[in-house]
Amino acid sequence: MKRNFLISASMLAVSFALLSISNCGKPREAVKTDMEVAAELVRTLNEVPGLSIKSEPGNMIVEPSEKNRYLITFKDPAIGLDISKLNLGFPVKDAKIPVKIKEVVFKYDPDEKYLELVSIREFLLEWHLTGLPGTAVQANDKQGLQGMTIKISIGKAAFKNHDISPLLEAKTKDLMEMVGEFLEKSQSPESTAEQITYELSFLLKEQKKMSILLDIEKMQTRQNALSEVFISLYKKGRELPDVSKVLKQGKALVDLEMSSSLVKLSVKENENLLGSGTVDQTSFSYFIKPDDSNSFFIYGFTWDIENLKLSVPNNKEIEWGGNIEQMGMKFSLENLSAPFIKSYFDLVKKNYEMSAAADQEKRQQQQMIMGLAIAGEFMKSKPVIKFSISPFKHHLGELQVGVNFQFLNLMALPVGKAVAHIPKINEILAKIAGEKSLSPKTREGLLKLTKQYVLVDEKGNGTVTFETRQDQPGTFFLNGKPIK
Repeated sequence: MKRNFLISASMLAVSFALLSISNCGKPREAVKTDMEVAAELVRTLNEVPGLSIKSEPGNMIVEPSEKNRYLITFKDPAIGLDISKLNLGFPVKDAKIPVKIKEVVFKYDPDEKYLELVSIREFLLEWHLTGLPGTAVQANDKQGLQGMTIKISIGKAAFKNHDISPLLEAKTKDLMEMVGEFLEKSQSPESTAEQITYELSFLLKEQKKMSILLDIEKMQTRQNALSEVFISLYKKGRELPDVSKVLKQGKALVDLEMSSSLVKLSVKENENLLGSGTVDQTSFSYFIKPDDSNSFFIYGFTWDIENLKLSVPNNKEIEWGGNIEQMGMKFSLENLSAPFIKSYFDLVKKNYEMSAAADQEKRQQQQMIMGLAIAGEFMKSKPVIKFSISPFKHHLGELQVGVNFQFLNLMALPVGKAVAHIPKINEILAKIAGEKSLSPKTREGLLKLTKQYVLVDEKGNGTVTFETRQDQPGTFFLNGKPIK
């Protein structure tokens, strides 16, 4: 045993000696200081086409993070954007966009070429345009739009899964290539932002100014997209993935969710308020995803709001109608087959590839052929349109709407039914009759339409039914009777 121990110790000593000899003469890799790491990131970002960033050493904070990464904070950096460097395919007169920001935080790994956006604080972008090709914005155009200003400000925002590593090697890539890489790397990105303001101002002829201002106290977003599909749409040589396989796997092509609180929209003319609206809570979703059985795709959206109030100084009737306590809206186009989805994306991809083609007539012929193919696959799917409003709570009362139609034949109208339920319709009619903010003409018109088209049961609940029937194509029915 002693002999074996001596042999092992000898071999270990020889190994260390050989390792020392093999490394003899090789320079040791220098360890970068925190400031050198931050300066390296600044240099790399300045190589991104159209982006410039400057930061004083005293305004850079570097902290260690997980996986040998760094959290790098830039305070009061000088940032500039020049979209003329993005190779958009057309000249832009007002290409330089000034950006102000109090603080931006990145997660950075120089060895792995990894960069993630973590948070921002006091962000402001203000872009003044006096001319854009292909639009009505033209300098010194006395007949229409003279200029436009886009202003975006964010108090603070936090980001999750926002991998922006493609920026580290952006000097060798075009814009669409980087967008594709962003989609590939940033899986299911999320964000939370507070104190958001979007302002769009138009300077019209005779110095008239129109402004649209949107204020949001807080906004949360989450998105998930199958990057392979969208990258293949604009990247030459990149084939579309097997949509049938994606369907069987139960993967969503697009799935976006957004929610906001305390939203205010206002419209002004020369600083005079034309109208405004506020919403306490709102949420929105948009999706193209498989159904529960993974047999078909569903395209649709949902929209929910709580406590909508409109204010229109010169139109009290709009204020009266726009006072909604709660609304839930859903729309979907269901029963969409995988071949239909593939045909649609094939057309989008072909349009992108042919966008620069000189032969306009050939492009239109190709679009027509592919459009017919899409229509054929659409009808093979026999898609179903569904729409609903529930709940809908107005200061007058409540409403429920349900719509369900199916396409059975390309040359015929969809078949189905739309039903609206109005509980306590007589109470609503009494409120309309006594509403002082409505003109007599409006009151009479609403009462007449309601009495003419709404069926009232013995409990005082109203119903309106519109339908089309397969056995009587081309005929519309209202409350069970054909419309002549």
